[in-house]
Parts: sequence; C-alpha cells; structure tokens
Amino acid sequence: MMFAFTSTGIKFDKTISHSICPPTIRIQGQPCHRIGSLLPMPGKEPKFAQLYIYETENEVQNRINTMSHYNEIEAHIVSNLQKMLDENNAHAKSFRMARDRLTDTEVHNVRLKLIAEVAALIAGDIDANSNRDIIVETQNGQLQRIHELHCSYLALQYPLLFPYREDGYRPDILHRDTLSGTKRKRNRLTMREWFAYRLQCRPNEGQTLLHSRKLFQQFVAEGYTMIESERLSYVRNNQKKLRVDKFYSLQQSSDAGNTEGLSQGKRIILPSTFVGNPRYMDQLYFDGIAICSHVGFPNLFITFTCNPNWPEIHRLLTPLNLTSIDRPEIISQIFKLKYEQMLSDLTKNHLLGKVVALEFQKRGLPHVHLLLFLHANNKYPSPNDIGHIISAEIPSQEDDPELYKLVQNHMVHGPCGILRPTSPCMKEGKCSQFYPKKFQPITLIDGDGYPVYCRRNIGQTITKNWIIIDNRCIVPYNLKLLKKYQAHINIEWCNQTTSIKYLFKYINKGSDRVTVAIVHDDKGTLPHANTLNDEIKEYLDCRYEPKRLQFHLPGQHSVLYQDHDDIDDLLSNPSISESKFIAWMNINQAFVEGQSLTYSEFVTKFVYNQKQRCWQLMKKGYTIVRLQWVPPTTGELFYLRMMLTISRGPISFEDIRTVDGVEYPTYRETCFAMGFLQDDREFIAAIKEAKDWSSAPYLRNLFVLLLLTGTMNKPEQVWEKTWHWLSDDILYSHCRSSSTPGLHIDDSNMMNLVLLEVEQLLQANQRSLKDYPSMPYPENANLLTHADNGLILSELNFNNEKLRSEFLNLFSQMTSKIYNQIIQVVNKNEGGMFFLYGYGGTGKTFIWKTLATSLRVDNKIVIMVASSGIASLLLPGGRTTHSKLKITIPIFEDSTCNIHQGTQLAELLNEASLIIWDEAPMAHKFFFEALDQSLRDVIKAKSSSDKIFGGKVMVFGGDFRKILPVIPRGSRSDIVNATINSSYLWNHCHVLTLSKNMQETVTFAKWILNIGDGIAGQQNDDYGSIEIPKDLLIIEYDDPLYAIVNSTFPILSHHHTNPEYFQARAILASTNETVQQVNDYILSLILGEQMEYLSADYMDKSETLKSSHFRSLTTEFLNSLTTSGLPNHSIKIKIGSPIMLLRNLDQIQGLCNDTRLIVTRLAKHAIAADIISGKNIGQNVYIPRMSMSPSQSP
Repeated sequence: MMFAFTSTGIKFDKTISHSICPPTIRIQGQPCHRIGSLLPMPGKEPKFAQLYIYETENEVQNRINTMSHYNEIEAHIVSNLQKMLDENNAHAKSFRMARDRLTDTEVHNVRLKLIAEVAALIAGDIDANSNRDIIVETQNGQLQRIHELHCSYLALQYPLLFPYREDGYRPDILHRDTLSGTKRKRNRLTMREWFAYRLQCRPNEGQTLLHSRKLFQQFVAEGYTMIESERLSYVRNNQKKLRVDKFYSLQQSSDAGNTEGLSQGKRIILPSTFVGNPRYMDQLYFDGIAICSHVGFPNLFITFTCNPNWPEIHRLLTPLNLTSIDRPEIISQIFKLKYEQMLSDLTKNHLLGKVVALEFQKRGLPHVHLLLFLHANNKYPSPNDIGHIISAEIPSQEDDPELYKLVQNHMVHGPCGILRPTSPCMKEGKCSQFYPKKFQPITLIDGDGYPVYCRRNIGQTITKNWIIIDNRCIVPYNLKLLKKYQAHINIEWCNQTTSIKYLFKYINKGSDRVTVAIVHDDKGTLPHANTLNDEIKEYLDCRYEPKRLQFHLPGQHSVLYQDHDDIDDLLSNPSISESKFIAWMNINQAFVEGQSLTYSEFVTKFVYNQKQRCWQLMKKGYTIVRLQWVPPTTGELFYLRMMLTISRGPISFEDIRTVDGVEYPTYRETCFAMGFLQDDREFIAAIKEAKDWSSAPYLRNLFVLLLLTGTMNKPEQVWEKTWHWLSDDILYSHCRSSSTPGLHIDDSNMMNLVLLEVEQLLQANQRSLKDYPSMPYPENANLLTHADNGLILSELNFNNEKLRSEFLNLFSQMTSKIYNQIIQVVNKNEGGMFFLYGYGGTGKTFIWKTLATSLRVDNKIVIMVASSGIASLLLPGGRTTHSKLKITIPIFEDSTCNIHQGTQLAELLNEASLIIWDEAPMAHKFFFEALDQSLRDVIKAKSSSDKIFGGKVMVFGGDFRKILPVIPRGSRSDIVNATINSSYLWNHCHVLTLSKNMQETVTFAKWILNIGDGIAGQQNDDYGSIEIPKDLLIIEYDDPLYAIVNSTFPILSHHHTNPEYFQARAILASTNETVQQVNDYILSLILGEQMEYLSADYMDKSETLKSSHFRSLTTEFLNSLTTSGLPNHSIKIKIGSPIMLLRNLDQIQGLCNDTRLIVTRLAKHAIAADIISGKNIGQNVYIPRMSMSPSQSP
C-alpha cells in the first residue's frame, strides 16, 4: 500500500499463512479506513497521505522504506507511478496543494477538507464534518475514520486502482432503467450490486482491477466487509421503535383507562439475519435435528474442495499470465458449476444411492460440506457395505494408473508428523486430524460410533512431496466421485447416533476465513442484492426447510405495535385477537382433512395466508416443522407444547385439554392423564427424610428450592402431603410472640401461616406462589410486601444508623478521589458510565461497599449486581445480573431485557440512583447493550432515550486479565470482540484505575499481574514461555495424584470433618476427566461409607411419541453422554466430602453456581451440607434431586 492515502484495519494472519497455501486475510471487528494529519508527529516517520507532503524531496526513498520487507523495489518504477498520480489523481493534487500552502509561514493552522466534489484548504476552525466530508488537520496524533459511504473511500485506499480518483460507491446511484421510466421496487443501486458490476470482466473495458493480483484480493475481501457493514448499519439505523406485549395485558391496561402504548410492554429490536451469527447457527442446528426426527440420521458426510488446477481454470488464466490465487472469483464460479453438477449426480442420478434429503450448503467457497440422508434401501448398514463406496487405500498403479494419480494429487493427507513437522495441520507437535492412522485389516465401527476404515499393511506406497507414504495417510474417498471431479472429495460414513451432534455442529460452526464468492442464479445473471434469501439462507431444491411453529396460552399471544400507538385503537382491530395458532383451531372446524392431524402434521399440508389470516391447502411442495421449544419453568406453556405433539384436530383450547372425553382443568393435568409426567413421590420422600434431621424452617427452604428449580410436576400434591411437617415451629413461635402458652391454631389457619412463610421465601427470590397456579395462595399475603412496590422496599430495608457508622469507618480508610468523582455525578443526576479497573486485591469491593452505604444512608437506592453468583455474595444486597435485571439467556445482538413498563422492576430502576455491576469483563457485551436499550425505554425522564442507560449512573468493575466472556468454540478474536470494551458503549465510559495492592502477598500478586499483562517470560508469536517459581511447583514425586493431593490437602484423613480445612484449598484441572480422577482419589482417602447417586436420564416423552428415530436412543446411551454444566450419570459421595454446586438455586441461602459445601448427611433422596464459601459460611442446607437439561436445548 505504498501510495495509499489511508490506513486499513485489515490484519494479515501470520499463524495461518503458509507458503503452500493462498494468502489469508483475517478481519477482526469492523474494518475501516483512517486518515491521519497532514504532518507526522515529532519523531515519527511519515505514513500514507503524509508521504505526499512531508520531505517530498526524498519521497521515492520514503515510500520504499515503508515497504521494509521488499528490498528489491526499483526506484524508477516508484518514481513513474508517483508522477502518474501527481498528473492525474485529484487527491494527489489536493495534498500537493496542501504541501505548497504549508510552506507559507503565515498559515499556522491549515486543514484540508475533502468533500464529494472538490478539495479545499481552510485556515482556522471548521464546523463538525459530516459523513461526506474528510477534514485533515495540520498536525494531530489522532486518526479520523472515513465513512464507508464516502465516494472517495476506496479511491483514497487504492489510488493505483483508481488513478483518476474515480468515485466509488454512492448511495444515490440510480439503476439505468430508472431513467427510462421503468417502475422498480427499488431504484437505487446497492453496494452489493456495485461491487458485482466492478468484478465482472468486460472486453471493452480496462482490466486493471482484475489483473492487480494481491491488491485485487484485498479489494474483494474489503468489499465483502463493506457490504456487510452497510447492511448492519441499515438494520441499526432504520429500526422502528417497536414494542411487544401479551394480548390480555393490553386488555387489562385498556380496562384500567391506560391507553398509551409507550406505558405497556417492552422494547424489542428486530433481529438481523446474517449467515454465521450465533442465532442463525443455533437455529440451523435445531433444524437439522428436526430433519433427523423426520427422515432419520444422516448417512454420508462429504467435503468437496475446489481444485485450482482444473483445466477450465488454466484455460482462462494462462493467457492472462495469472494464477488461480490471483482470480478468486473465477475459481468460485467454476467451483459452483461443478458443485451443482455433483449435486445432480447425488440427488438425481443416485450415484451413491437414492437420496431422501441433503442438508446444509456452506457458503465458504471454494469448499462445501454436505450431509446426505439416504433412502432406507441404501443406508449401508454394515462395515462391509461401507467398504463398497468408501476407500482409504492406495490403488494399484498397474491396474488403474488414472486413479493412482488422482489419489496421489488429491487424497493424501500431509505428509505431516515427524516426516514434515511444518505441515499446516500440525498443532503442538501433533497432527490435528490424527494422521497417520493405524493399519486396519477390515472396516469396522468403533465404540464411539465412528468408522475405522480398512487400511491394510500390504506394502502399497505412494510418493508425495518427495516423501514415501503408505495407506495410513490416505483420506477416505469414493472412486466414482474422485474420477469424475478430479478434486479433493472426502467422504465419511456417519450413521451413528453418537456422531450426529458433532456433525451438525461441525457444519454449522461458521468460518472466520473469508474467500470471495460470486454466485449466479439459474439464468446466469447476478441476483438482485435485495433478495435477502440469497444473502442469508441458500437452500437446495431438494432440501427441507424446517419451520418453527409458535403457540401460546389463551389470550397470551404477542401483539407487536409502535411506541405511540393507542391501545384502544389496537384493540378495536378485529384481527388483533387472532393468531396463526388460533386460526389452526378455527379451520379444524371446517376442514375434515385437518381433523386427523397434529399441529406439526397440519403445517406439512397447509400453508398460512398472512394477508387473509387463514390456512389454505398447500398446492405443491413439502416442509418439515418443529414446535418452538420452551423450558419447563414456563409451566402451562411447557405442558401445552407436550399436548400439541399428540392432539389431533382440536377446535379450541379446551379440546387440547380433553383426553378420552374428559376435559382437565390444566394442561399439566392433561399431560398426567397421557402418562407424559412422572409422579412426585421421591420429593415427598426427600422432605420426609429431611424432617428427621432438622427443623421446619429448613424444610420450608427445601420446598421452596423444589419450586424454584421447577422439579415437581404436581407441587400441590407434594404440598398437601408435607405441609404439616413444614409447620412444626409455627405454633411455638406464635405462642412466644403472643405470650399465650395454650394458643390453639386450627389446620386452615396453620396452613395459611405456612403459605405466608413460603411466599416470603419466594418473594426474596423475585418469585411468588402466583407463578404456580395449582398451588394455594395465602390470605393477607399483601402484608408481606410494600403497598406500592416490594422491590423498592427491599432496597430500602437497611438500618440507617448501622449504615452511617459503617460508612464513616469505610470512608476514613479510602482514597476519596474515585469516590468523589462518582458521587458528584450521582448527585447531579445527569447519568454516566464508569469502569473501575483494578486487579485482585486493589480494593474494588471496598469501594463498592463505600458507595452503597453512603447513598443508602440518605435513603437512596443502589442496585448491586455481579456477573457470577459467587461475586454477588460479596456485595451487600447483591444479586446476579440475570436474576435482578432480567437479562435473557441466550443473549444476541438484538436482545433486550425482559423488563416491561409499569412493572415493579421498571419502577425500581426509575428510582435507582446508582447501579453497580461487578466482574463486568466476564459478561458478553450484548448483556450491557441489552440493558442499555431497556433502560432507555423504561426510564421515564424525557431525555432518557437519548442517553446511554437511560441517564442512569452505571459503575462497572473488574479486571480484563481475568476470565473474559466464554464463547463456545470461539477464536481469540471472537472473545476479544465480545468484551465490554468492544461495545459502542465504551466510547462513553470513564475509566478509573486502582493500582495499589492491599493484600499481603505482594510478590505473588506482582507475578500474577505480570502474567496478566503479558510481560512474564519470553514472548514468541503471541505465545509466552512462563517460568513458574520453584516454591509453587511439586518437583519430586512418584505418583502425581498422591503428590498433588498430599500437597493441597495434607493429612486429609484427620481433617476431612473440619469445614475450615477446605475453605482455602482447591485443585484445578484443565479437563473433566482429570477432575474425575482427582475426585475419585480424594474420595478414597475419606473415611466412611460411600453412597452412589445415579441420574434418571430420559428423552422428552412427547418427542419420542412424535418420532420413532428418537425411541431408539437407549437409556444406556443417554447415561453415557457427558456435557458441560451437567453432572455425570454417577456421583459418589461420602460424609465429609467437599462438593460444589453447578447452578444457581437460591441466592438468598447462598446456593449459587460454584458455591462450595461439605456434606453432613446422606439420604436416598436428599443430602444435607454446610456452606463453606461466600457470606453464608456455616449455614446448613438441603439439596434434593432435581431436573436438569442441557443449556442448548432447542
């Protein structure tokens, strides 16, 4: 980029660039072009546009010096190009003009203003520039970003491609037929169409761009990101201010006389649908599972990679003296043609057998991943059958020389390993694809469900890169496909349930390396860019697209409306009470064809007419559907979904609740009648066991815990059989409080008092017995809450005198600078965002407590949250962000918090003076952006929508050296891009820094800090070698398990009953397998009888009724699965064992994710334990068996 005026944000990825591979560009975040000042800062070398002004007498050499890795650049070529630009390029002339003016000593402050048509020099101040203006100051260390829609955006970066400063893309370019009067839905050219036009080869035009080799590759890659950036900007800037609320909620609001739409519901943001974003990938995965439930599991997994040496490519490029790397768009076009031909061979000519479906075209040309679902007669069920279509051996050169040559050129892995350690597949000294494989005399299926192909040791060899290799390095292939397409076509057999999840995840994992693709439609012309299906989802003709069916309880369908809509006007629209789900029940009254079908089956034969709001018979085609998944904690909605899998032709909600002529009052009762749900006898037994150990308050906590986890199917039945055990202390406490020894309380009043206690415990967790419709609700329950808002009362429920004393003590110990800066902003009530940055031990928690007490003394509300349950326990009145602020999980770019106008939480946020969020770097930036959007909506101040976080003062804290957001299968750049300092909010943040370590272990803290700062040890290509101090290492040992356990837990057998012994001790491991080994060893050292608890794993019964394919999953198979966030099938425990919770159960009791406990009692259905971490140390709790499901359920 010797002649470029601007810098680019593109970074070349050296870690994946190899001499044998095409050059790769890695783009992180949003690329942009920036331009600096006219002159370099003192002591700095001139760069980019500065080369046109500074020391132009040595300009040629200065330009050559910028390209330090090129030492053979010829000066006369540089000089000629420079002269060419000076004579013809308008931008070059503008900067030369600035150079001449800067020699005039009378001009002290010169700025160059590049606008759409002309360039002008202006002395003195200039008003704020627009997107169409570029203003370059005389000398400034700041870089100015150039907007992508500026017509000179590309010309400034690529002056050799635009030597006459030709305009790039502009939003006002009209289609040619617009001028002729032809009517079009869209008259202006999109950026995608502009780039498509520029990339076409026309015989009557110059070919400079297409022949510019690496510059062309960068131009294409940047064009892709510009198109995506434009679409993202459009979505962000053209969102209507939409709200959503339930139909019945709007009716209640209208009945109460509140008709302002802005006062109801919650803000939503329309999602942006881009290939590769997390929501898109998750939905495709669930769609794939839906296809499996219909046609069975896939049989063949094919990877087809472009061959850059295809004769068609050589015919086009050799006359131009170009290689395949120089013209990626030609490779993509030819690959697309061959790929479509291969699809035809597979689906129409049945080259590998009759295909039922073909799933997932990956957009990352020039390669594609395919899953083939074969007909039942072509499943290749045995290893023998697999061998007929898949080979992993070197063919005989004498018998088939053509195949031998093709295998040699395309189907040899590597070589790698010790034969060639520099191979791209080598990671940490090992092949990431596990080559070379072992010799294998026959094809078989291993215990994990993966094929082990026949690779015989018969002396057959082949030479690749002057290295002799054998069958162990041959990639599985199909003879027919390889001969016809002469490219790398890897084919794998995959018809095993244990491999299905991996395969769908692999295909949907997305790509962080981009190769340009110009895809033509069936007519051979470029498709219009406004056809969103072309950009977002490109399905094959033979592919089934699963539809996601929405459903709802009576009156609870969502209504979408705009901020300023009148609720009465909304309700007067007859169609607002209708929904697609209700229309299905209505049409069942008229159509006999639909009365024998379930909801899912119905949609395979009928299509919904959105305009007429009715269902109509499908004239052609077919589709697969799946009911949208909802978690068990949604109660009746979850049970309604269960019934919809078997209910046929219902005409009303009551019909769905009817089984064998009996109408049940709830959907849950209906599910019991169908045998979908298990009984709750084990939970009754758990409470019965626990009553022999402890008092009634502990039993009430245990019952509330069962409610909070959604474990009981019929909580009212458990309540009826156990409530008298939960009431043992009620009479005694009332006798004492009333000083009436002979007080008598009848059963109905006693039950009401116990219900009041349960309700109080639930309200502490922001839940209520009203959330469980089958449970009785206590009389006079309103006495428990503030007349207006219980949440506000709980935030004001502090002892002011105690707080004042605590504040004076805290304030006397701290530096007041940071405290004063935040308090001043709070008192001004103008809003603001702060980030308190400091590593462990610098006093962040100390400042949190000081800020909270100083404001609470004056009866101001301070909301304190943390990203993890453990961190929240350290804050006075702290909660997790998810529970307090209703942040949705999973989170996406367009998510908002589940905070509705008019709710108690919305009122609490309006009254809050300060919100403190600890351990913020752990959370994804989407969490903060969702809260920002929600606070802008619910805060009632007039200007709240224009201020970040609605004008509230937000103070975040944490250390970026610690754990950053967890991005499953994410790269380093994915993780960095997910942090809070990558959010648009960071531009408004004031960073405050703590640096003084208040802990005693200064030396150790400094060493840890150096590791976090990346300055410990020697760095080498983003990796560092860190020398661990010898006093932290275990050097001499024979048995590593014994050594680490004995070092961490010395004389364990004598101390295992002492909770304090375990409080400051833990062993960390990198894998769950190692954790299991350590746990088993420690358990063997603890004296006492061991109990083994086994999980009861089962598939959702409604799913197994719907699909016979899932009925084949045995209990043994389910027991063998291990997944993150769930315990293994077998857990072995002894009294005295240290254990850790894996989920948040009850934060009031201190039962949070990662809470550590010591087991004190073991029973068949429950365990008792003492908490040994957090602020609830010493508290005894009871943990029952509970239902758990993987976090990524559909």
